[in-house]
Amino acid sequence: MINRHILKVIENTRQHFPCVLLTGPRQVGKSTLLSHAYAGKGYGYVSLDDNLEKNLAKSDPRTFLSIHPYPLIIDEAQKAPELFSELERIINQRRLEVGNKEASGMYILTGSTRAQLLEAAEESLAGRVGIISMWPLSLSEIMSRNNQLFGLDIGTIGSRAVNSEISTDTIFEYVVRGALPQLYDDPETPTDVFFSSYISTYLEKDLREILNVSDEIKFMNFLRLLASNIGQELVYENYANQVGVKANTIKAWISALEKTGIIYLLYPYNEESIAKRIIKRPKMYFFDTGLAAYLVGITDSRTLTRSFMKGRFFENFAMNEVRKTFDNEGIHQLFYYYRDSNQNEIDLVYIKDGEMHLADMKAGTEFNASDTSSFKQLASTRFVKGNNYIICTADRLSMINDGTFIIPITGI
Repeated sequence: MINRHILKVIENTRQHFPCVLLTGPRQVGKSTLLSHAYAGKGYGYVSLDDNLEKNLAKSDPRTFLSIHPYPLIIDEAQKAPELFSELERIINQRRLEVGNKEASGMYILTGSTRAQLLEAAEESLAGRVGIISMWPLSLSEIMSRNNQLFGLDIGTIGSRAVNSEISTDTIFEYVVRGALPQLYDDPETPTDVFFSSYISTYLEKDLREILNVSDEIKFMNFLRLLASNIGQELVYENYANQVGVKANTIKAWISALEKTGIIYLLYPYNEESIAKRIIKRPKMYFFDTGLAAYLVGITDSRTLTRSFMKGRFFENFAMNEVRKTFDNEGIHQLFYYYRDSNQNEIDLVYIKDGEMHLADMKAGTEFNASDTSSFKQLASTRFVKGNNYIICTADRLSMINDGTFIIPITGI
């Protein structure tokens, strides 16, 4: 089993909150991680994928929680929102008896439908629950090295890239394979069978919990079309015309895909002193590029590198890697992109410690100042100017003459 960086965040949160809520897409390894980490620490385990357990939790949550006393891990907790009021009662009682600190770590809840979990938790467990997001594997986890916040230490990025010994071909093999743990715990797993089963399970379980899809064929056509457009602006009307449904249906499908951890949206950066004609549509990314590759029929790196989708898939992969470095430290960092009506675009904008950092993701190795001209659009920001980056497939750290760092993806 690959060591997961998020475990230290879970452990720290468990020591300060009576309830920990671990969310993330299906198959990212939530249950496996918790069972290995806490099996020897007295925690019971129950999954609401079991219909008998789910029905009892919904119909008689008090009896359910007396049969399964704390400390307890409840998997797929969103399937029984009736539990949350009873969890609140038990936690409040325990806090009164022993104090807030001593009541920490009573429950760990997991689920793959983030919105439902958050809604239930915010209503009943506000102030009592620590919420953590879990991603598929990062490159650093696959390579058994420490997590490092993106951009924090340029020198370390350089040394990590040099020591990685990963070729460009191998990078795109990771892009096509994706980062779901089973494909690395058991490398012989047939990826086509794995992703086919993943989609079937998703349609039968996660999706049906929140959305009634009347035409699964059209939905799957939409999902494949979406996968071919990762990293692109989301124009609902265009998808509606291509799939043959109404724009409101596309909006409902997008919302469901967000809630169930298939995609996420990146919203445009807007600073009044800078942007007069910004594009306001979000961009869309998949949480796992392997799933997206499966959906568009790409099964190997050579096919991807010869495809018009090469740059899109690399951008999605690089964006995921940057985000993982923050989430795996328990840091909720806001990310944006920039594009204006003159086609100036910056893939990633984020503000940290009062500094604005800008990054583009490009599937190439050699760049010059003409490749960073869009960065000038945010030169008059009210924030302190931080670093500019191009994240790419180069094998070493370098800098172009305008001060932009060329960052190998293997150094993140």
